[in-house]
Amino acid sequence: MEVLCAKKELLSALGAASAAVSRRSTLPALSNLLLEAVQGKLSVMGTDLELSIKCQSEGNILSEGRITLPSQKFFDIVRELPEGEVMIKVEGLSAEITCERANFRLQGMGAEEYPTWPTVEGQVLRLPKATMQNIFRQTIFAVSEDETRYTMNGICMQMEGRKLICVATDGYRLAFRSEELAVEPSGIIDIILPAKAAEQLVKLLGDSPAKGGGGDEVEVTFGETHILWDLGDTQIASRLIEGRFPPYQEVIPSEFPFSASVDRPLLQEVVNRVALMADERSRQIILSFSEDNIEVKASTADVGEGRETVPCTYKGDPMTLGYNYIFLSETLKSFDEDIITVDLIDQVKQGRFSAQGDENHFCILMPTKL
Repeated sequence: MEVLCAKKELLSALGAASAAVSRRSTLPALSNLLLEAVQGKLSVMGTDLELSIKCQSEGNILSEGRITLPSQKFFDIVRELPEGEVMIKVEGLSAEITCERANFRLQGMGAEEYPTWPTVEGQVLRLPKATMQNIFRQTIFAVSEDETRYTMNGICMQMEGRKLICVATDGYRLAFRSEELAVEPSGIIDIILPAKAAEQLVKLLGDSPAKGGGGDEVEVTFGETHILWDLGDTQIASRLIEGRFPPYQEVIPSEFPFSASVDRPLLQEVVNRVALMADERSRQIILSFSEDNIEVKASTADVGEGRETVPCTYKGDPMTLGYNYIFLSETLKSFDEDIITVDLIDQVKQGRFSAQGDENHFCILMPTKL
C-alpha cells in the first residue's frame, strides 16, 4: 500500500474517525484505525463496536492495500507534520509516514483483525443537515449519564406523520424539539440514538462538505438494531439503544399559572457570572421573580455571595426558586432566540422554558430544594 495525500485532508479524516475509537477497550485492534487504499480513495475507519465512523480522503493511490495503525499516535504524528503532501508507504505491518524532511515509522496490525463495517438495512430518508444538527444540539445536553437508566442515555427520535420529534431527559430536565419535514416515512420510526453518536453528528453535520453528493441533506437508514448516516464522504453507523423511552409526555404540565418574558442572552450572562459564588456541591442558584425583574443570587458559606437583577415582564405572584446553575445555563444556551418565556407553577414543580410563541422547542426544568 502506497498513498500520497494532502496533510489537511488526511488530518480531517483521522480526527473524525478517531472519535469512534475506544479508549478503554481490552481488544488491541479497537485502539487502531483501519486504513484502506482502494479504487482511487483512501478510507479511514474507527470503531468501538457501538459507534463506527468511516471517512474517505482524496489522494493519489500508488498501490492498494489495508492496515490498522494506532489511532492516537498516528493522529499526533500527522498533526505535527509540516503542511504539504504526506506519503504513507506500508510494508508488512509497518507504515512509513513521510512529509518533506520528516520521516516516521509506525507499527500496525493486520486489517483482518479489525471489525467489519456494520450492514444497515431498512427505511431510508433524506433529512436536512442543518435541521438535524440543530435538533441534536438543542436536546443532547439533557441526556442522562446514569448507565442504570440506559433507555435515557440517548435521544428519542419519533416520527408522527411528517413531524420529527426528538426528546432527551435525565429525570431532572427534559429537552423537546420537533420539526415539520418535507418527507414522511412509510413505516414507524421510534428509536433511541445513543448520546455518543448524537455528539459526533452535531460536529460532523456542520463540518461535512458532502463531496460524495447529497448537498444540504443527509441520507439516513433506520435499521432494526443500527442507524446509518451518510454525509457524503463521511458515514456514521451506530447501534441503537434497546428498550422503550420513558413516557415523557407525563412530566410535561398542561398549565402554568405564572409566566415571565426575559432577554435570554442577558439572563444567561448573569447566571454564568453569579454562579461563580455558588456552592460547589449543591450548584444552587436562586431566581426571584417579581413584576419587572428577576433577581439572580448565589452564595457559599465562608466564601461570599453574588447577586444581580435582570429586567423582565412577569405575570403572577412573586416567586423564588432554586436551580442547578449548570442545568439552567445549558437550558438557556440551547435556544437561539433572544426572548424566551419562563412558565412556572410553584417553587417545587417543574417549569417550562420556551421561545415566545414557539411550541416546537421547549425545556422542562425541575427546581432544587430551597
